[in-house]
Amino acid sequence: MPQTRERLLDAALRAFAIDGVAGTAITDLEDAAGLAPGSGGFYRYFKTKDEVLAAAVQREIVRVRERHAEHPDPVPSADGRAALRADLLDALEVLRGLGPLMGVLAREHGRIPELAAEVADHLVEGGLRHDVERLTALMASGGIPERDPKVLGPVLTSALIGYHLSTVYFGGPPGGVGADRFVDELVDLVAGSTTPG
Repeated sequence: MPQTRERLLDAALRAFAIDGVAGTAITDLEDAAGLAPGSGGFYRYFKTKDEVLAAAVQREIVRVRERHAEHPDPVPSADGRAALRADLLDALEVLRGLGPLMGVLAREHGRIPELAAEVADHLVEGGLRHDVERLTALMASGGIPERDPKVLGPVLTSALIGYHLSTVYFGGPPGGVGADRFVDELVDLVAGSTTPG
């Protein structure tokens, strides 16, 4: 039953982010997924913890790709500021959803170098390619000023990742600046401020 498999994937990401792969017992994963601990239910879906980790990483990659595919390209008549703002808020939401995966990679990157490289290729580099395409389209439509999108994309991505990590790991947003205000300031930096200076 797919629902149980999904619950095991969710449980594995959460547990591995906190305790690592080696520090997580299969019985803990079974319990967290609603299976009787020690029943062997885990083994109906996965042979090892490494296998469930690989499946969970692959699922997250697919989720991000699907989300990018659902996000239409800006049209020439679109408000560039509004489109950029929506993109940046969406990127923060994606980062929130990837929290457990980021935790696993922070803990286990040396143990799973091939998976970490796959995430870097598909999520980081793939995300940047997507962002560069969207920025290029916004610039071409006149929605935001012309800049080098291959530089602007990584700058914006780094700002969002830094904001997200600060919020998660240091107990709140940096400087107490909420996500909406943070994104508004990024938009102002890219597109120019609309408020009197």
